[in-house]
Amino acid sequence: MHKYLASISLFLVCLIIDSGNNVASEEVELQPPVAAIKSLIDLNCDHDNQCKLIAVGVSACGGPQIYLPYSVKNSDVAKLKSQVALFNGKQRLQNRKNSTVGTCNELMPPKTFCAKKRCQTSAINHVLKER
Repeated sequence: MHKYLASISLFLVCLIIDSGNNVASEEVELQPPVAAIKSLIDLNCDHDNQCKLIAVGVSACGGPQIYLPYSVKNSDVAKLKSQVALFNGKQRLQNRKNSTVGTCNELMPPKTFCAKKRCQTSAINHVLKER
């Protein structure tokens, strides 16, 4: 789980470095939702049908930057979706404001499953190539 969530933070750091100083202060505003997202994700499961994905981040072309697995067994799904919507909304606005461009590659959602009582994905690395 941590490597998936760390990917979000790494992406934001790369965006700050690549986008210049005027965007850096706006990137900081995206950090609280990421911390909130991290705290709401629970991976404990008993069955495959408890494992779901949530699309986090908004690429310049509109698709997600990463899919994170979570379990509906113990997660507060409504709160998780709310925090992701907040994060995605801020990032979408930032992309528009800064005329962000990207490669427009489609990120395909991986399959989820429950193994050893933890939600996992079929993809080893499903983070879109960072800018």
